Amino acid sequence: MNDDLIDDTGFDMGLPSPLEMTRQECLLLHSELRDVWAELRRSRRNVARLVQMNSLLADDLGKLRVEHSKVVWELSDIYIKASQDAAKRCNAYAGAYDRPIAPK
Repeated sequence: MNDDLIDDTGFDMGLPSPLEMTRQECLLLHSELRDVWAELRRSRRNVARLVQMNSLLADDLGKLRVEHSKVVWELSDIYIKASQDAAKRCNAYAGAYDRPIAPK
């Protein structure tokens, strides 16, 4: 059997001990944990910003709904007045005495 088929140049010092492998795994986990905590802090800041934006938009939406309701009522009053004026122009009796004709 030919022993030159496997390249073992990286293993001149032998395999790492279980303690060395555990220490390396701990270092990798520690590094990953730092990254996760940093991402968590960023996410919390983003959520806080989004909550603040939502609060401001909800306030604006409430104000706009109130304004919309006022405009709807004003527009309704304008339509009623316009229809009454049109009825006065079309009906001489109602226009002359400022009262509607009794229904038949």
